[in-house]
Parts: sequence; C-alpha cells; structure tokens
Amino acid sequence: MLPSKPKGKRISFSSIPITSVAPGALAAPAELVSGDLQIVPTMFQKRKAPAPKPAPAPTIQPAPLAPKKTVAFKNTPEVKIFSRNTGSEKSQPQEPAVQPLPILTEEAPLLVAEEAPPLAEPTPLKALKVRRPKTPKYSPQLELVKKELKAIENNDPYAEPPEAFVPQDRRGFVSFIVKTYGDFALPPKLGETDLEACQKLGAPGEDSAKMYLYQQFVREYVRQQSPYRGVLVYHGLGSGKTCSAIAASEAIYSTTRKKIIVMTPFSLQNNFITEITFCGFKHFRLQNHWVKVPLADDPTARLFAQEVMSIPESHFAAQKRAKKQEVIYVQDFAQPSNFDSLPDEDKTAIRDQIFAIIRSRITFIAYNGTRASQLKIWACSEPDFFDNAVIIIDEVHNLTRLMQGTIEPYLTDSGRLKRKIAAEPVTPGKWKPKLCNVSANYKRAYLFYRLLCGAKNSKIIALSGTPLVNFPEELGILANVLHGYIDGATAIIPVRAGVPSSRVEAISTEICRAHPRVDFYKLTSQQTSQELFFTIVPEGYKKVFDETNKFKGLEYVGTEGSAPNTIQELFEEVRAQLAAKGIQVSPQAQFASYPVLPPESEAFQERFIDPVNMTIQNEIVLSKRLSGLISYYRGSKEELMPRISKDEFVPIPFTEYSIMGYLAARRYEQAQEDEKIAPKVSEKVIAAWSEVLLVSKMPNPSSYRFRSRAACNFVFPENVPRPYPDGEVDLEEELGRQVDVIAGQEADVAEDDAASVAAEEEDAAIDEGESEQKPDPKTRQSVIPYKQRIASVLATLRTMAKDIFVLNPSEPGKHHLAEFSPKYAAILQKIQESSGSALVYSQFRTLEGIGLFGVALEGNGYIPIEIIGSEADPIFSPTTEESLRRHFQEGSKTAKNRYILYSGEETRERRNLLINLFNARLDRLPPKIVEVLRESGFEAIGNKRGDICKIISITGAGAEGLSLKNVRQVHIMEPFWNPVRTDQVKGRAVRICSHSDLPSDERTVEVYTYCAVVSQEMIDKRLVDQTFLIKDGGITSDQFIGGISERKKKITESLLRIMKQSAVDCNLNTTENNTLEETIKCFRIKGTDDEFLYDPRLDEDIKETARSTRFAEPAPAEATVAPIATPASVAPAPASVQRTVREIKGKQYIEDPRPDGSRVLYDIKNRLLERPVGKRSINPETGKFKTELYPPVS
Repeated sequence: MLPSKPKGKRISFSSIPITSVAPGALAAPAELVSGDLQIVPTMFQKRKAPAPKPAPAPTIQPAPLAPKKTVAFKNTPEVKIFSRNTGSEKSQPQEPAVQPLPILTEEAPLLVAEEAPPLAEPTPLKALKVRRPKTPKYSPQLELVKKELKAIENNDPYAEPPEAFVPQDRRGFVSFIVKTYGDFALPPKLGETDLEACQKLGAPGEDSAKMYLYQQFVREYVRQQSPYRGVLVYHGLGSGKTCSAIAASEAIYSTTRKKIIVMTPFSLQNNFITEITFCGFKHFRLQNHWVKVPLADDPTARLFAQEVMSIPESHFAAQKRAKKQEVIYVQDFAQPSNFDSLPDEDKTAIRDQIFAIIRSRITFIAYNGTRASQLKIWACSEPDFFDNAVIIIDEVHNLTRLMQGTIEPYLTDSGRLKRKIAAEPVTPGKWKPKLCNVSANYKRAYLFYRLLCGAKNSKIIALSGTPLVNFPEELGILANVLHGYIDGATAIIPVRAGVPSSRVEAISTEICRAHPRVDFYKLTSQQTSQELFFTIVPEGYKKVFDETNKFKGLEYVGTEGSAPNTIQELFEEVRAQLAAKGIQVSPQAQFASYPVLPPESEAFQERFIDPVNMTIQNEIVLSKRLSGLISYYRGSKEELMPRISKDEFVPIPFTEYSIMGYLAARRYEQAQEDEKIAPKVSEKVIAAWSEVLLVSKMPNPSSYRFRSRAACNFVFPENVPRPYPDGEVDLEEELGRQVDVIAGQEADVAEDDAASVAAEEEDAAIDEGESEQKPDPKTRQSVIPYKQRIASVLATLRTMAKDIFVLNPSEPGKHHLAEFSPKYAAILQKIQESSGSALVYSQFRTLEGIGLFGVALEGNGYIPIEIIGSEADPIFSPTTEESLRRHFQEGSKTAKNRYILYSGEETRERRNLLINLFNARLDRLPPKIVEVLRESGFEAIGNKRGDICKIISITGAGAEGLSLKNVRQVHIMEPFWNPVRTDQVKGRAVRICSHSDLPSDERTVEVYTYCAVVSQEMIDKRLVDQTFLIKDGGITSDQFIGGISERKKKITESLLRIMKQSAVDCNLNTTENNTLEETIKCFRIKGTDDEFLYDPRLDEDIKETARSTRFAEPAPAEATVAPIATPASVAPAPASVQRTVREIKGKQYIEDPRPDGSRVLYDIKNRLLERPVGKRSINPETGKFKTELYPPVS
C-alpha cells in the first residue's frame, strides 16, 4: 500500500506580515478591492510598526543610509481606490511612512572602540564581521508569489516508495506490481449507465483536471527511484493521455529538476501547451486569480518575471511591437479564479504569457520538422542532449512510422543496396557518430533512434491511442526506444584440468548473483570452454538483498553510486572476482548491445509473423519481452460515447456502362505493371504478406492502380474525357498528400506540411548522397495546367448535373446517377433515408472522390455552403445565404439541403469556421455568419439533425483533425490499405459526448464502407474480358486494396491484443478494460523475484521458451479475446460489463455477467476480481438462476 502525503496549507497575500514595506504602504486601507485588473488591490492589512529594540553599546556605528524604496503594485504617492458605485477613482492621503531600521552596507565604515579590554597576549586588531540582514530582492507581493511558486514546484506528490523495485525481466514482476500498486486498481463498475454523464462532465467548476487512478499509477511507475526507463501510455480516446504524461513529468521535475523534452508533430505543440494550462502545475493553469502588474510600477517586476517566472525577454519585445504596456500577470492562489470574468484582452495576454513561460521551461521538438543537420549537431557536439531528462513523445506512432524502414540500412548491412555510408549498429557505450567531421549525414529517423535509445538516466513517456500504423516491426522499434538496448558481455572460461564444470558454474553463479551491478547471467558449456554471459543493471541502480540473502530488487543510488557503469568495467570486476576464486577468464570478451525486439523488418517478421496463416508466432516470447513497457486503459466510457449500430461492408456491382470504363483503365495499368508489382493469381496466397509490404513501401502508395481505383467510384460520360495527371506531382495534386502517418487530435496538416517539407527534402538529398541509385527528379511545371483542366471538366459536368446525375429521374430511359457511379447513388440513397447529418470520406480529392460527389449532390438539389470575404470578415456567399434564409419559409418538404466540401487544404481559419458551422457552435463563429443563422431561425435547433448542413465531405487530410457532432452516418467511399486510416475516419464522428445533444435513443452512428465488384451476372453475359479474369482473377482494384487492408488488420489486431495482455497495469485496470465484446487475459508467469523472465538474446529466448514447460498460466493465444473492430483511440465504446451488487445469505457479492448468460460472483472487497467465490447460472429445467458458492480456499 502506498500512503499519501499530507498537503500544505495555502495562505492569502493579505495574511502575510510585512517586515519591510514601501513608504506609504501602511496607509493603505485594510479592505481588499477585487474586480477588474485595471486597478490593482493593495492586498495588505494596516499594521503597527514594531517597537525598536534597545541598541547595544556603540562600538560600531554604520554610516547613515537612506531607506531603500520598495513598491507595492503601483509606485505612486497615493493609493487609488476604485468605487463600484460611481465607477470612478478617488485618492486617499497616506500616513507618514515608517522608516525601516538602518541597514549596514559595504560603504559604511567600521569603527573599533579605542579602549579595548586587556588581553592576556596582545594581538593585532581585526575588523569585526557584522551580519547584515538580507534585503528582499522583490516587492513583498512578489516575494509572496515567489514563495508560492517554489512550494508548488517543490511539492513531492508521490506515495511512499517500496524498499526496492523488482526489475521488469523477473518472473515476480507482475506479482510485485499487483501487490505494490494495488491501491491504484480500478474498482468494479456498478449500477446502470448514466445517460447524463456528458452534462455532468461539462458542469461548472471543472477548472482543472482530475487525476484518475490509472493516471496516478503512470506517475508512480516512472518515478525517478524506479528502474523502469520508459512506458507507452496506450490509453483510449478521452482518457487523458497527455495529462498523464504531464503529471508524471512534473512530479519527476519537482523531485529531481530533470529537464523536460516534449516531442510532437509540429502542429500539435500548441495543443500540448493548452493541455498544460489545464492539468499542469497550478501556476501554468488559466483558472487562477490573476493580478496585473505593470513593469513601470514595480522596478523589481522585470527581474522577478525573468528569474522566478521564466518569462523570456521576447515576450516583452512582442508587447512593445504591439504597442502595449509591458505587464506581467501574477497569481493570488488564496483567491478563487477570476479568469472567466476578465476582459478578452487580459485573457489573451495571460494565455500568451503562460505559453511563453512553458516554451522557455520545456524543450519542444517537432520530430516531423527537425532537420537531420540539427540532429547531427546534437549527436556530435551535444551527445548528452537527451540524457538526464524526462522525454515525452506525443503521438509516438508518427515517429516509429518515420523510423520504420529508414533505420535498417544503418543498423545492418544486408548487401541488397550498395551504400557509400557503412552501417553503424548499436554497440555498448555512448554513440560516437562516424560522420561528425564529414559533410555526409544520416537520415533524421536514424539519428532520432540512436539518440533516444542511447539516452542515459532519462525517462521516456510515449503517448498513442493507435501505437501500430503500418508494419509489425514498428512494435520492435517502439520497445527499443522505451527500454533502450541491453549491454551484455560474453566471457570465455577455458576448460582446465582439475576444475570441474560444476565448480565453475557454482562460483560464477555465486559471484554474478551477489554482484550489485550484474543483472542477467547464464553459463553455457562448450567443448573446450564455458561461456559466461551477463548483462549490467541500469545505470544509477544496484541490487539489494534482505538479511536472509533473498533478492529484494533494485535500489536507486544515483549514477555516482552505481559504478561500474559500463559493461567493460563490469567485466573486469567479475573477471577479477572469478580469478580470486581460482577461475581463469580470457581477457578478451565479446561485448554487444541487444535490442528488446528486432527493429528490422525481416528479422521481426521472421520470428513473430506466420505469413501463410497471417497469425502471430512465438506469442509468449513477445509477451515476455514487452513486460513493463506498456500501460493500457481502454477509455471511451460507454455513457460518454455514441454507439455504432451498423458497420457494414457494402459491395456495389458495376453497371454495364461503368464496367467498360473500369476495364479500359485496368488494361492501361496492366500494360504498365511489372510482374513484381502485380503477383499472379496463383502466387497470391503465398505472397499475401509480400503484397502488403510491396504496396506499402512504394514512394507514393496512393498512386498504385490510380486509374482503376478512380473508376471504381465514377466513370466519365463519353463526351467528357477525363484528364489524367502527367506525373507524380500532378497525382499529388489530385489525391492530396496521402501519408500513412496519423497525426493526433486537432492536427493541422497544412502547418505540418510547411514544417516538414524542408526536413523531407533534406532526407531525400541524404538518400541521393548515400545511394548510387539516383531518385527521379520531380517538377512542378505541369501543376497549373493540370489544375486548369480539372476546373474545366468540373465546370462542364456541373452544367450537365441536373440532366445526367439525378438519383431517380422522372423520365424513363433518361441518364441517371447510378449509370456513371453506382457508389454515389447508393451513398445518396442512404443519406436521404437518414434523419440526421452524414460524413462522406474519399481519398480522392478533386474528381472521382468528394469533388464529383459534390457535383452529383448539386444535381439532386443540394446547395454548397460557400464562405467568401476575407479571413477577418468572412460571410456566406449570396447563394448560401439565400438557401439558409428560405429554409424554414419554404417548409420542411421543399427546404434545400446543404453540404460542406472540406478538403483540408483550406487555411486554418477557414477550416475552423467550417467545422464550427457544421457543429453549430455559434459562440465560435464570426458575427456576420451568426447574424444570418439567428435571423434564419437556426439558433434554437442548431445542426442536430442536419438542418444547417446535411453532409460534410472530407479527404485523408481532413481525417486527421476533425471532431464532429451529431453525425448519424459515415460513408467511406472506397477501401484503404491502411485500416488505421479508415478507423480514424470513423473516429471523426464517434467522439466523447459528440451526440449528447440528441435523445439517448438517437445517439447512434451507422458506418458503411463501399467496394466496387463485378457481379456474376455480368461475367455470365461475357461483359468482362478474359484478361481481367485471368490476370486479376475477377478481383476489382477496390477488392484488391480491401484484401491488403484486411490482412494488415488481422496482424495489427493480434499484436494489439498481445500488447494489452502484457500491459504492466493489466490487472489493475481489468474492471474497465474488459467488456462483453473483449476479454483481456492478463499475461502472467509464476515465479520468484530472483528468476529471470527472459534471456536478453532473442534467439536464445525463443529456444528456451520452446523447451520450457513451467508456465503456470495458459499461453496468450488461448486467451478469450474477441476480434477488435477498431483501435482504442477511435473505437466506439463497447457495451461495458454491467456489474451489480447482490446480497446472498446476508453477505454482499459483486455479480459479473458473462456472454453465455451466467454470472460470476466475487467478494465485495475484491477490487481486482481475481478469485471468483461462486457463480449463478440458469437452471435449464426451471429457467431460473441457481447460485453456487465455492468452498473457501484454505
């Protein structure tokens, strides 16, 4: 049990006694004037001056010294009092100031008395030392704030630590976690679903974040005293991942003063800082009582701002440029928050000040925009940059995706690519890059990997709700970044006559077990020698034992107390101790650094992926090696989330006209394809996973089968030829930037592009310098002509829309929408059947995706919502405004529907405006927009059922940051090979409290994914040529891409299941992680704290695990885990287990329902629900429940 520490008592400014005050300050009235910041309250009570003490004999006379003038918040001869009744100010005369006692200064001469008492032996006279009272550096008010800030940042929030920490690589680790951190176990959820939870969540008074038990555990787990280097906070949507990391990092800072490094995508830095203002240190939060202090009124304020508050000079320079008064805002922690009542100008200034402080206190790194040249400077000139730090990596899947594939050529020499730069695998000791003094450079992904893996005495907290994006080896990369490489030594002990191997084994085991710095050890016998392999305990820690010589765990002693700190030094100590026992060891040892999991694609997949069955092999090995690296919490509480009522895969057969267009596009592609890109049908089962790798590793995977994939959505009329891109640049213009890296919530893709293009170009230049294979140059000369051709085609089709794109034409035989796009027709039909709004997603931006879908909507009477005017003064276009104003005038039957086209290419201001409009957030919209909506009658009903906007269409760029409200349908126009992307699209509509404005029975979302297929009837009619049937096996490009997605999804979900089962807090969070749809069986191997869980050498671990039969728990593969529909960060909340309390024979039990209808009973005090004490099942004869209580365990 970890008891909490007592909290300190806060005091108000007004309760602080004044020992040194400004002249006239004592004349201030006792009352405290609150209200606007324009008049600063005095905050001090009137006090009498203390009576002077009798002076000693005048042996020392200081020179007269004028009292130092100090100020309150306003350096004026009179105090201004604000009158609430008249709104005016009045002056109050001040009483004479009390003069402080004289203070000695260095200029004051020291006079020694002429007649000194007689001395036994005369000695030379010396000047007497006089202790001078310490003068406050700042004004009294600021001194008080300084004291409060210091108390906040020095507060130790931790519970009492255990005497020692069991390492992650011991079998007793899980038992240690459950026993030591049991107080952080989540209690069983009891009772019915709270349908008003969202209203309570946003209730007034929520001015700061509440620390939940699973967040408190993360903070305790990564404390400085623990040997646990890093953890992935794999927490679901709405669980407060960022606040968990902030709390953990600030706690370490408070107790160790370690620097804090935050790594995010460029566009998420402000989001992270915003989170700090909500759940960071109290003085970083917006919700405080703020007092404005002009620098001109307090000469100590600027120094205070810089030295105490860490406000950079650039902040004041910005105030000057804006021609604003130089001010700072300080907190009065004893008063309630006044932030919400302040003028907007002050709110903005306070927010800017906090942002400036946080940026000066925390090192922010945009890992998608940091250049390799900067990283090389750190690696060569500042190799300790990431040492002794708390490193937070937000949306870590973006970073591991950047590393995947890129780091391999530097770590291993595969021989497949002739490189000018030799491989530099990880070795023991600090990395010394070979390219420090040459112009060549490494790619930034490899530099990041080496710097993070090699960080000494640091804690790494990685955040992600979707930790795996594309490839299985991303898990290996992540594990190595969190844990670091394991340094090991292999010592050779030659076989000697008269020294039996048993003696060597006994002595080696005794020495290695007792040595405080030896971690894992193992002796292996060879023909002519014995090999002693051992690793080193993490730097700063040593092993400790109890009085009976039982291993207790690791104790933190600091880097200076943990020598030897290198594996080479440790080898010499062990060798000397063995020699002292008569065991001779060869002076030459093999030193190596071992990854926790392979970071290379081939190595990882060879050991853990079964490519034929698309399953995970060596699950137990994988689970063991993930021990202690993951914290998992499902999040997405049921009462806060809408329910997905349908998630259907909808096959859409081609029409006779559209199949002709598809086959023409496919024949063109087949003529261009290489056999390596398009495997033959007979090879596809064998090459299932290689297909996934091949397509995903293309420079621009979205260009693969571009023409036929587009034709799966829409085929142009015969008299309107489709313009095609002339090259990759044109194609990017057509598709937008299709990147498989998923940015986090509120990502700003445009900003990411601006920040990362230069870094990407630098990587491309490095590629060109490293490899003899020169990349094809790209040009943008064709972009403008291609744009013009697209615009011309769209204009032509828009004029024809009402004639050929009608969903249900009134005239028989007339062209209709399904003829050119059966997909568009199916989507539009379902939208018209819905009573709410809809989200439509396509990866095609301008034509066959959301561009032409908009034209089809207009052909069926929809009006586009268009915003014109400047960014500062946006307004509706005349057509849009007219549609809105006539919406209720015409009546619901004839009212026009509207749609928004959201491509993600708009400016940030315009994107925010469109989303706020769709969500009907009138409080966030410009005045002229709000005026039209109010006058048209939308203020009361908003857009709950699509009255303002029925449809919002987005692309991949738009999928990366939206948070939509009240969406009832999601339409995914085509499959995508990365299932994370489509899951993310669903997550735009399924958000925390996104449907709270609707009645409970309408808080549902229907999801449809469309796939073009060739019907059997079409094949029977011989409308499909033999080339398509032979080469493609009758599989459309939609189906082909969908198959890749399903194969990737199967592997990804299996890995995510293992990660959840291996989570360090699996047993603590089981009551909320387990649902009727998914039961997570926590991985656990019985054993003692002294038994090793795994061999750091992976291949040895695999062999040993295969031989071992000592596992007390079933293998993870036997765990009952239902298929996971979507990743945790975007998944809808599954129906959580509704546990109830049942009284049986006067005793209360927790009743836990199971999918088969039975009920398992637990003791009411058993928070972890570890040991059932009975069950209730239905008697088939009576149809009633029967209760069975198990006999007590002795």
